[in-house]
Amino acid sequence: MAVFVVVKGVVLTIIAFGLMVFVHELGHFLAAKLIGVRVDCFSFGFGPKLLARTWRKTEYCLSAVPLGGYVKMAGGDEGEEATGAADEFVSKTPGQRTLVLVAGPLFSVLFGIPLAMGMFLVGRETPGSHVSYVAIGSPAWDAGVKQGDRVVGLGLNSIASFEELKQAVAETAPDEPLDLRVERGGKEIVLHITRPKGKPLGVICTYLHTTIKEIEADTPAAASDLRPGDKVLAVNGKPLRGWFDFRRHVLPNPDRPVTLDVERQGQTLQLTLTPKAVERPDPGFTVKLPTTVGFVRKGFPADGKLREGDVILRVNGKPVGDWWTLEDAAAEGPAELALAVQRGEEKLTVTVTREAGLMLTDTLGIAPTPVYVVTSVHAQTEPTLEVGDTIVKAGKNDLAEVIPQQGLYTPLDDVLVFLANAGEVTVRRGAEEFVVPLTPATRQVGQLGVVPTATEVIQKTSLLGSIVPALERTANISTFAFKVIAKLFQRDVPLSDLMGPVGIAQVTYLSATRGWADLLWLIHLITVNIGVFNLLPVPPLDGGRIVMLGYEKLRGKRPSRRIQEAILMAGLALVVVIFLVATFNDFRRLFF
Repeated sequence: MAVFVVVKGVVLTIIAFGLMVFVHELGHFLAAKLIGVRVDCFSFGFGPKLLARTWRKTEYCLSAVPLGGYVKMAGGDEGEEATGAADEFVSKTPGQRTLVLVAGPLFSVLFGIPLAMGMFLVGRETPGSHVSYVAIGSPAWDAGVKQGDRVVGLGLNSIASFEELKQAVAETAPDEPLDLRVERGGKEIVLHITRPKGKPLGVICTYLHTTIKEIEADTPAAASDLRPGDKVLAVNGKPLRGWFDFRRHVLPNPDRPVTLDVERQGQTLQLTLTPKAVERPDPGFTVKLPTTVGFVRKGFPADGKLREGDVILRVNGKPVGDWWTLEDAAAEGPAELALAVQRGEEKLTVTVTREAGLMLTDTLGIAPTPVYVVTSVHAQTEPTLEVGDTIVKAGKNDLAEVIPQQGLYTPLDDVLVFLANAGEVTVRRGAEEFVVPLTPATRQVGQLGVVPTATEVIQKTSLLGSIVPALERTANISTFAFKVIAKLFQRDVPLSDLMGPVGIAQVTYLSATRGWADLLWLIHLITVNIGVFNLLPVPPLDGGRIVMLGYEKLRGKRPSRRIQEAILMAGLALVVVIFLVATFNDFRRLFF
C-alpha cells in the first residue's frame, strides 16, 4: 500500500507539472495559428520524440520527458531564423505578436477555472479559523487574541478558514490599524490590530480536539474499545485542555498502562490502554521551561502585578519547578491565585485572578523566558553539559524566536526530538556561551495510534454551484499574486518565502498523496501564478517581450539586435537570481 501511494504521488506530480506548462504553451500555439503564423512543431513534453505526425505544416509530437511542452514558430520567437516569409512570427504586426504572447498567461489563468470547479465538486477540507496558538510578542498577542478564538473577519474581509485569513493578511498594508473580529464564548468582539512591515499576524489555526477522528491499524488503540468519535476527557485522571495535553501524558509512558476517561454518546467510560514503545531521537539530556516570566501582556490580569524576570516559586502554596507544572497548578482550584514570587533579592506574594482561557498566556497574560534549562544528563558530550545549563540555540535555531513563535506548548518529548535533530546546541553557563555537538541516540516514547479531529471547513458544491466560487477564487488568486510580488519588492514579504521548482515538486507530491481535492487546489494555485508571473515586464518572460513590442509599436521599428540581446541578458540574469534564491530556499527547508 505504501509503495502504491509513493508511485501514485510521483506519477501525479509529473502529470501535474506537464499539464500546467502544456496548457500555457497551448495558448501560444492556438493564438499563433489564429493570426496565421506557421508553427513548425508543437510538442507535449521535451527530449526525444516518441510519436510524431505532421498535419497542415505542423509537426505534432509526444516527447519522452512529460514535463510541459514547447511551440516552435516559423522564423523563431525573436527572428533568429527569419527569412522574411509572411507566415513567420516576426513578420506579423506588434499587435498580433502581443496576442500570441498574452495567450500563454491567459490560458494558464483560465485553466484555473475548471481546476477550481473540480476542487469544489470533489470537496476539500481545510483548517478552519479557530486559533490554536498565538505567537508571543506578535501583533495578535498585542491585540489580545486568545487560543480558542474563532476569527470571523479582518478589516472588510469575512473569514471562514485559516487559508482565507492568511490571504487577507497578505493583502493588507503594513502599519495600518485594522479591526480583527473574533468569536469568543458565543459573542463576537472586535480587537484592534496593527501589523508592522515584514511581520506576520502571529496566529496559527490548526486547532486539534481530543475527539478521535481515526484509529490506526495494528496499534494499541485498535486492540482496545476506543472508537472514532470518542472524546478523551482525561489521561490518568488529568483533565485535557487540548491535544497537546493528550500527547504530553501519553508520550512518556511507553509499555506502561494509561487510563483514559472517554465521553461516548453522553456517557463517560474508563478505558485502560498500554502505549506501544517506539524509538525517537534523543539528545542525551532532558530540559524544562523555567518559571521565569519573560512576557506580560498588556490589559491582562498579570499586567501591573507581575514583571519580566519574576520567578514564580509556588501557586496557592504548591511548589512549581517548571512551566508545565505551573500551568497545571494555575488551572486547578479557585480563580484567585496566590503566587509566591522571587523578584531579584525580594520574595513576595502576588494575588491575581485568572480570566477565561486555556493557558496562562490567556488566563493571566504571561509567558516564560524562551530558553530551555537542562534538568538531567544521561550521555557524555564534549564540552560536558551540566544540570542548570541554559540552552539558547538548537542548531541555527534561536530559541528566543522558536519558542515564542510556535514552541511554547510543545510536549517535552517532542522538544527533545527537536533538540536531537538539531545536531548541536548552544549553551549559556553564567557569562560563557559555547556550542555542544550531540551524538545521535534514541529513546522510547509511547504511542496509542489515534488521530485527532481538527476544526475544518469543507468547501464543496454542486456543478452549477461551483461556477461562481471558481471564478471568484481564480480572480482572487490572480490579484493576490500581483500583490505578493509587489510586497516582495516592498520587503513586506521576505525572500525566504519564495519557493522554487524543488519546493513546488515537494508540495505537489504531498498534495497528490492526500487526495484529488488538495491536488486540484495546488495545481490551480500554481497554474494561475504561472500566468501572472509570466506577465512581469522582465525579458525573457512574456511580459518583458510584450514591453519590447510596445516599444516597437511606438518607435515604428524593432530595437537593434545588440540592444535586444543586452535587455534579454539583463532580464535573464534577474530571472536566474530569483530562481537560485527560490531553489536555495527549497533546499534550506528540506535539510536545515
